[in-house]
Amino acid sequence: MDRPNGFEEVLGHERGGLVLLHPTSLPDPPGRAYGVGELGSQAFRFLEFLAETGTLAWQTLPLGHTGFKDSPYQTFSRFAGSPLLISVERLFEAGDLTPEQHDAYCERARALPADRVDYGWLFEHKLGSGPEAQDAVLRQAFDNFSCRAPEDPRVQAFEVFRQAQTQRAGGWLADYSEFMALKERHGQRCWSDWPTPGRNVHEWRHERETLLAQNPDLARGIRFFAWLQFVFFEQWNAIRDFARQKGRILVGDAPWYVGYDSADVWARRHAVFDLDCTGHPLRVAGVPPDAFSATGQLWGNPLYNWHSPDAQQWWVEAVDFMLDMVDVLRLDHFRALDTYWVVSRRWVARKGTAEKGYWQKGPGGRVLKAIQQRLEEKGRIVPGGNLPLVAEDLGCFDSVFPSIRDYPEHTARHQRYSISREFRRMLREGHADVLPVLDRETGRYCTRKGTDVHLEDFRLPRMIVLQFGFEGCRFLWPEEMPYRAITYTATHDNDTSIGWFLNLTEREIGWFRGQKKHEHPPLLAERIRLALLSREERDSVLAARHPHPHHSHHHPHPHPHEGSEGHPEPEPQPPTCENAVEAVLNLLRVAWKTPSCLAGAQMQDLLLLDTTARMNLPGDAHGQWWAWRMTHEQAAQPELAERLKRLNEEFKRWT
Repeated sequence: MDRPNGFEEVLGHERGGLVLLHPTSLPDPPGRAYGVGELGSQAFRFLEFLAETGTLAWQTLPLGHTGFKDSPYQTFSRFAGSPLLISVERLFEAGDLTPEQHDAYCERARALPADRVDYGWLFEHKLGSGPEAQDAVLRQAFDNFSCRAPEDPRVQAFEVFRQAQTQRAGGWLADYSEFMALKERHGQRCWSDWPTPGRNVHEWRHERETLLAQNPDLARGIRFFAWLQFVFFEQWNAIRDFARQKGRILVGDAPWYVGYDSADVWARRHAVFDLDCTGHPLRVAGVPPDAFSATGQLWGNPLYNWHSPDAQQWWVEAVDFMLDMVDVLRLDHFRALDTYWVVSRRWVARKGTAEKGYWQKGPGGRVLKAIQQRLEEKGRIVPGGNLPLVAEDLGCFDSVFPSIRDYPEHTARHQRYSISREFRRMLREGHADVLPVLDRETGRYCTRKGTDVHLEDFRLPRMIVLQFGFEGCRFLWPEEMPYRAITYTATHDNDTSIGWFLNLTEREIGWFRGQKKHEHPPLLAERIRLALLSREERDSVLAARHPHPHHSHHHPHPHPHEGSEGHPEPEPQPPTCENAVEAVLNLLRVAWKTPSCLAGAQMQDLLLLDTTARMNLPGDAHGQWWAWRMTHEQAAQPELAERLKRLNEEFKRWT
C-alpha cells in the first residue's frame, strides 16, 4: 500500500467511507412534500445518519443552477448555486413565507411522485419563469423579503453578501444575476440570440444604469437572482458548518467545462473561452466513441482559450471559490489537463455526433501549480502539502501518434485518432510538455501516462470504479489498489450495481451458450467473491479450477475450462434477484476492503435498487435523467444504517 505523503492530512483520518448522494435525491421530511431534495432538515438528518453509521464523507454532484436537460454538468454559472435546492422549509422558518404560502406549495407538491424529480414542475411552481409568476414559491418569498425594513438584520446580511461577492471571482454575482434577469426578459432564449445591448456584455455594462432606470422590472429581476444566491449560500453554509460539527467532510464536484448559455461565457467570452468574433464556438467539447456510446459523446461545451492567461486565472478563482463550500473537490474530466477531444462546429452541424474530431494538448500541470500557489498563499494548505482535490481520470486513454499513417498496422480504424497541428508540432519537435511520455522513436504519445504524471506530481487521489474493473478494464485485486484513491462500486454515470450485475451476467451467460462448449470462466458473481478472499485463498481456488501454470492471481478472467475433475461444468443459470442482492452486498464489501483512503457507493447501491433508480446514462440526450429520489420510507430502513455500520466496522473505516 503506497503511503508516502498520504491523503490523510486532507481527510483528517487515515481511511473512511463515503456515500454519493446529490441533494436533489434527498427525501421529503415526514408529512411534507417539496417536490425535490432540498437544503433543509433532511440534509441535516443525512449528516446525522453518516455520523451514526461512522461514515466519513458525503459526496454530491455539482451544485450549480442547472439548465439544459437538468444536468448538473450544464449550468448557468460555475459559481452560482441551484435555486431548486433552496429549502422552502427553511424559508418558512426564516419568516420569508407565510404559513398559507408554505402549505399551499406543499399541497401542490403532494401530487408529484415521491421517488422522482419533475424539473418542469419545479421551474413553474418553485422558481417561476418571470416576475409575472406570482404563484412560484421563491417569488413569493422574495416579495415578502423585499417588504423588510432596511435595518432588518437579514436585509443587512443580504447587502453584505452582495458587496462581498463583488470582490470574488471577477464579480461573479453581478454577472450571474444580470445574465439571468436578461435571460428572463428575452423569453429564456440563449444569450447569443438576444438583441443588443444585452447580447454584448460590454455594451450592456456601458448602458446598464440607463437601461435599469427605464426598466424597473429588470432591476428587480437582478435583485431577485442575487437574493436567490444569498439564500442558497446561507443555507449551504449552515450545512457545511453542521458537517464540520459532526466531524464529516463534504466532497464537491467541479465540471471541467461550462455551458455555452451561461453567465461565464456571456461575461468572459473572449478572455477565457475559444469563440469566434461573433461569440459562437468554432469547436466544441466531447469524447470519442467509448464504452458508453458508439458515436462518442457530444457535450457541445465551448472550449477554453488556454493561450490566454485569463483562462488559467479563471480556473484558479473557480477552484478557490468552490473549496470554500466543500472540504475536497473532485475535478471532473481530469484527463483534459493532458489532452482533450475537439469536435468542429461544421461536423456537429452535419452529423450531430462526436465521432469525428481530434485530440488537442491540454494546459498540463501549470493549472494545478497555480491552484496550489493560491491555496498556499491563503493558508488553506501548508507549503508542499496535499491539494484537496480528487481526479476523475476515467475514460478513453488510447495513445496518439503525429499522423494517421504512424499508427501500428494492428490498430483498429476507430482508434487511429487525428491530433491538432499544434499538438503534432509539439510531438515532432519533442516539446518539453510532451517529452516525459513521448516515445521519440515511434512518435507515440501515451495519454494515460500523460495524465498519470499530473497525478503523481501533485499526489492526487484517482477514482477506481469496481464495475469497470470487473468488466476487465484496468482490473486490480483489492490488495493491489493504491491508497491514494477513492474506490466506488459505481458512480452517477453507471447503472445501479443491481442492474449492472443482472445485465452483465446475462451477457456472459449468452456468450457461454454461444460457444457451445461445456466450459466457462468464472462468472461475475464468482469473480466478486474471489475478490473478497486473501491472495493465498484466491490462488488456491483458481488453481483448483484450472491447474495450468500460466493462470496467475493477476488475471480475474481465466480462460474457459472444465471442472477440477475434468468433467463438464453445469450450464450457468440466469441470474435471479437473490443472486444480484448477494453479489452487490459482496461488491460493497470489496470496495470497503481496499486500501483506498475512501471507499464509496452511490446511495442506490446501498439501498440495493435496480436500473429504474439509475441517475444518468452518458450520451443519452433523450432520457429523463438526474431525477431519482430516495423516499422517506427507504431512508428510514433499519437495514440501510446497519449495512453501512457493518461495512465501516468490519473494514476499519469507522470515523
